[in-house]
Amino acid sequence: MAYTIVTDSACNLPAQLVKEYDIRVIPLKLIVGREPMILDSELADDDEALRGWNQRLREGVDVRTSPANEAACEAVFEKILAHGEDLLYIGFSSRLSDVYATAKAVLSRLEKQYPERRICLFDSRAVSFGEGLLVMKAAEMQEKGATLTEVFDQLKDDRNCLHQYFTVPNLKTLAHSGRLKGRVRLAGSFGRQPLLSVDEDGGIHAKASARSDKGIIDAIVNRMSHKIADADDRPVMIAHTDCIEKAQNLSRKIREVIHPNQVLIHTLDPVIAAHIGPDAIGVFFIGVPRKKRVV
Repeated sequence: MAYTIVTDSACNLPAQLVKEYDIRVIPLKLIVGREPMILDSELADDDEALRGWNQRLREGVDVRTSPANEAACEAVFEKILAHGEDLLYIGFSSRLSDVYATAKAVLSRLEKQYPERRICLFDSRAVSFGEGLLVMKAAEMQEKGATLTEVFDQLKDDRNCLHQYFTVPNLKTLAHSGRLKGRVRLAGSFGRQPLLSVDEDGGIHAKASARSDKGIIDAIVNRMSHKIADADDRPVMIAHTDCIEKAQNLSRKIREVIHPNQVLIHTLDPVIAAHIGPDAIGVFFIGVPRKKRVV
């Protein structure tokens, strides 16, 4: 049975890949002042626009983020189901956004309207390219003829091997978003840069801290060296919010110490940037299984 893969724009996948694999992307929304700004996958490839957006964040622009509303989700989902196809939705971590909950509510209603269709929801428990790596794996398997069941089972295995680390100059923007616990906030105290991760539960946790860019890059690569030994041939993804030099320094260190097959650098989309602020970097890769598997 034919099926379509759907995700949201927080996955940060380049528009070319979205088009190549015919992935449907539900755009997320920013509210800048009082003006809504709908994001689509084309923006992920517009470096000039992304640099401009991060500059506005530095200048203190008033911005809020918003998941797609139910009507927008329903328009995407129902078109697929009405066309006679099954559906796989891979969503942004449910611990960090309401995107997944919104999609789940809509699909719960549509299941009753289209009982003959198979609908699978998958909580990536990931952000940015962490989510994107899972979406790409699903799309590659689909292209090779894998069934929906085979893809869904592989996603569960890959999620258990997905590692996501990031650092921000300070925790002001993240704290303002309400996504940090007290212990995590302490990691960014006393002028230190925190090393954070998105763990098995899809939430943000503190791992370490350092006083300099070099120190935090060394801390990231040290953790990677223990997690990537059995990694497959998928690329290591580096994301940044308008700090390309810092991202390139991280890339060089990763290549020097770990020697992965490929390291790709990309600018984060405006929604994620609005939550973590400018001058942040993150790294995402499939590596060794986590000690604890969350089903």
